[in-house]
Order: sequence, then structure tokens, then C-alpha cells
Amino acid sequence: MARIGKLAGLSILLLFYAGSILAGTLTGELDKPEGSLEDQFIYTLSVQGSAAGEPAFPEVPGLSVRQAGTSQSVSIINGRMSREVQYQYELIPEKEGTYTIPSIVMTIDGKKEQTLPIEFTVKPAGTGSQARADRPIFIERTLAKDKVYVGEAVLSSIRVHSRVRILGAQPDFRYPDGFQVKKIDGEKNYSRVVDGQEFSVTEINAILIPSKEGKFEVPAAGLDVRFVDTSKPRRSPRSLLEDLWGPGNTTEKHVRSAPTVIEVMPLPVAGRRADFSGLVGEFKGRAELSQTAVQVGETATLTLTIEGQGVTSGMAEPALDLGDRAKIYKDKPQSSDTLDASHGVLGQRSFKIAIVPTVPGELQLGSLKIQYFNTTIGQYQDMVIDLGSLQVSGSAAAGTPPAADATPETHPKTGPAPTPPAEVRSLASDLLEPHPVERLTSRQTIQTRDQVAAGALLLGSLGFLGWGGWAWWLRRQGGQRDQRKKADRALKMASKQLHEARMLLDQQDVQAAVGLAQSSIRQYMGDKFSIKGSSLTLRDLEQQLQQHGLSAPTIEEMRRVWQHLDQLRFAASAADQSRGREALQKVDQLLAEVEQRCAP
Repeated sequence: MARIGKLAGLSILLLFYAGSILAGTLTGELDKPEGSLEDQFIYTLSVQGSAAGEPAFPEVPGLSVRQAGTSQSVSIINGRMSREVQYQYELIPEKEGTYTIPSIVMTIDGKKEQTLPIEFTVKPAGTGSQARADRPIFIERTLAKDKVYVGEAVLSSIRVHSRVRILGAQPDFRYPDGFQVKKIDGEKNYSRVVDGQEFSVTEINAILIPSKEGKFEVPAAGLDVRFVDTSKPRRSPRSLLEDLWGPGNTTEKHVRSAPTVIEVMPLPVAGRRADFSGLVGEFKGRAELSQTAVQVGETATLTLTIEGQGVTSGMAEPALDLGDRAKIYKDKPQSSDTLDASHGVLGQRSFKIAIVPTVPGELQLGSLKIQYFNTTIGQYQDMVIDLGSLQVSGSAAAGTPPAADATPETHPKTGPAPTPPAEVRSLASDLLEPHPVERLTSRQTIQTRDQVAAGALLLGSLGFLGWGGWAWWLRRQGGQRDQRKKADRALKMASKQLHEARMLLDQQDVQAAVGLAQSSIRQYMGDKFSIKGSSLTLRDLEQQLQQHGLSAPTIEEMRRVWQHLDQLRFAASAADQSRGREALQKVDQLLAEVEQRCAP
């Protein structure tokens, strides 16, 4: 018994000693200390023992991290059991430089453990052990310009070069914030010789349009690719798995281009007028009339077409004023921006304007002067378009009808009324006049039942007409109440939209805030005056204010505020938060003044 007790005590001591030997450990290692942007960096975190929770890889600026997999193993050596879990992470650097992976802390077997920091160096793509021609696959990204203006379109081209058979690829094409990206459909495929080696090239193009000034880094274009690696030995003989899953000599690689920098310059303030159209690029315009000779009151359609190299969808409507010699009706403008890898954006915008002359004679339409910013010379230019003229025939207004005489009676169109012929006078003497019933002859007597039927029919007709009139009156009253409610709530709804616009300003989206402010003006005018507000132009707004008795200074203030909003919306260099807040405050004050002057 004493011997058994000694053995038991020795076993307990051995177990305690083994437990102290097998205490939890945490280690981290990187597969290589140096590489290029196209190399894979694999970080392996090994956990021995019982861990509390899952590890969290620390954030490293400029480094993207993806979990590559988890494996675990259990081993028993000399009666002792150990458990190990390995977490693998793929590290993707965004640019060259030196990176440091900080310590990872975990609780293992009730005790805090941590790894040692690891530092590694990343060199630019193609500067490592392999030049471009020596690599089986590489990727390039180029910009047509590295210095552009706000609103100017620039071509971005990504070219994937390969001289191996690609089995699968996952692109990682990112673009900087503050740019509108328009992808060009379709890919170009061709061959290219690089340093004596022939490569198959796939080219992907996109158009970038900057909306704000500054220096921006265009991230490296990445591609996760799996390809047949001819440098690896091939399995022999050919296996069934190879027939099912492809060749065994495959390699997975993450290839990346070098990042690039683009500078976006603001549109200059000098030389820019208040009527700046917002066009940035090179443009020309033309005008066409559907007919050159019309009658007073007939319609001639003026088609104005602006086209060129640049985006036209944000162009402001040109102002056409013919005074009181003609009425003008504008149709909704149409835009067509075509993306082209050779020329960037080929834009076209057309305006259709119906012109209705009100006086005869030659109607000179004059010319339009549209200001745009020419990016080739870096200056503002005027596009002058001759609109032509109309030959208008007819009279200005219908003649005043002559005054009516007592004898004979006159008619505005037919003149004096003719004397009734004899047979007509004779027929008139035979017509019955209202008589009491007792004075009618037996032939002329109206039966009582006929009177009752006629009375019932008359009452029924009157009742139906009365009901219809009552229903129409109720609908009319209801419609008027709805219109009054909309008019009463017009300022409240506009104030709500302006509050949303201020929130957009807080998010530094000045163009969207300004567009919402213009929408609030249209919506207010539509609700206040019971008209369709969504399609109101500046000229329509001025006419509405004039019709409702607003003063000339208020109308002039509306014009200034609207042009200020257009400038902030279409001239991106002027679109800063402070000017945006100032514009929204002016809109608020203007609508309050209109509300006060139009109050019942």
C-alpha cells in the first residue's frame, strides 16, 4: 500500500510537471521579410493550448488582410497530448514601403500571451528578382493625363499582360474618392512585345471625372489569378483528378500595378461669368429652324445642339429672350454622352424651343453666347451660335368688331341681320303664345296626364342637374381645400428640403445640396401657386412672381440666387461648404419673403 501511494504521488507530480511543460504558447511568423507588390505575404499565427476566443489581426495602414485558412492538429508524444491551431492570413500591401505587424495578444490556458512584432519591406512591382519580361503575368494601369481640371474627363486604362494560360481571375480595380467612374463596355484583346517577349494583353478602360480639386492617389490595380505554371513539373502519368479539376502544375498569384497620382486643378475664377454653362472640354454648337416663314400664331421649332469632347449632361439651359414679339415654350433637354477609349467622353445635348410669333415682320432671333472652359488652352471661351430669323406674315391681332346699331341689328361676323321673309313672318303668327287653359280650343287643350308626365320629367331633370351640380361643387370645394392646404404647407415642405440640403453639406456633397435647394424653390412655387413646379425654369419663376404682384427687387433677387446656385452646382471649384451655406440661407430668406408678400 505504501508503494502504491508513492507511485500515485509520483504520477501526480509528473502530471503537474508535464502541465507546466505544456503551457500555452502563441507565435507568429511571416513567410518572407522582403518582396514586391506582386508577391504574396503569408502570416501564420500558431496557437498551442486552449485559447479564449478567436484571434483578431491588427489593422495596419496601407495593408489589406484576408484570412487564408485555418488548420488544427492534435498529437500524443510519450503519452502527452498537445493541440495546435494555425491561422493563416494573406497580406496585400497597397504600395511599396516598410510595414510592421504589431504584437497579437490572446489568452491561452488562462494566461495572456503575445507575439513579437514583425517588420517586412515591399518594393515596387517589377523591381524585385524578376523584370516584366521575365514574369509570366503582370498588370499596368495608366492615366491619359496626370493633371486635369475639375469636371474634365480622363481615360484610365488597365492592361493585363500574360504569356501563360489563365484558369481564373478575380479583379480588384479601385478608384479614388471624389471621382465619377464611367466604365467603357467591352475589353480590348491584342498582342504586345515587352523586352523581347510576346504577351497577350487584355485592356479594360474607364472614364474618370473628378468633382473636387486636390491631389489624389489612384490605388494599384490588383488581380487574383490562377494560371498554369510551366516552371513547375507536370504530373505524369495524367490522372483522373487532373481531367476533372485541371492541370496540377498551377499557381495562384496576386499581381498588382504601381499606384499613380493625379492632380485635379480648380476652374479659374478669373474670366468666369455668372452665366457659365458648366461645360468643361472642347465644344461647338449649331442651331436649326424647322421653318423660316410662318404666320402670326404659328409655331417654328428651334433646335439647339451642343456637342464636343466632354460631359454635357450637367449643362445649364441657355437663356433666349425675344421680348414681346414672340412666345417661347421649352421642351425637356436631351443628353447623350458616348464613352470612347480614343477620345474619352463624346457628349451631345440638344434643346428644342417652340417659338410662336405675335407680330408680323422679320423676327431676328439673334445669337446665343455660351461660355465653356476649354481644357486644351486652360481658358474660358464663348461659343457663339447664330439662331437665324423668321419671316412672319399676317396681322398682329383680330380687328375690333363694329358697334351694333338699334336698326337693323348687326352681328360681329355677318353684319346687319337680314329682314325675315314673308313666310317666316306668317309662320310666326301661327305660333301659340301662353294662354290660360280655358281660352284654348278643344284641339289645343293639353291633357292632365300629359301635364303630370311633363312635370315629372321636368322635376326629374332638374333634380338630376341639381345633384350633378352639387357633386361638382363638392369636388371643386375639395380640390380648392387641397390646393389651399398645399399652399399653406408650401414653406414648411421647402424648409424640410433645405434642412436635408444642409445635412448633405455636412457630408461635403455640395453639388447634391445645391440641387436639392433648387428643387425646394421649384416645389415651393408649384405648391404655393397650384402649378407644376418640377419643370419650372428661371424665366418661369420670374413670370410667376411677376403675375402674383411681387416687386422688381424680389424678382431680381430670385435671379441672383438662382444663378448663384447654378454656379455652385456646375462650377465645382466654387462648390465649397461656406458658399453653399450662404446660398441656402439666401434661399431661406427669399422664400420667407415670397411667403410674406403672398399671404392672404
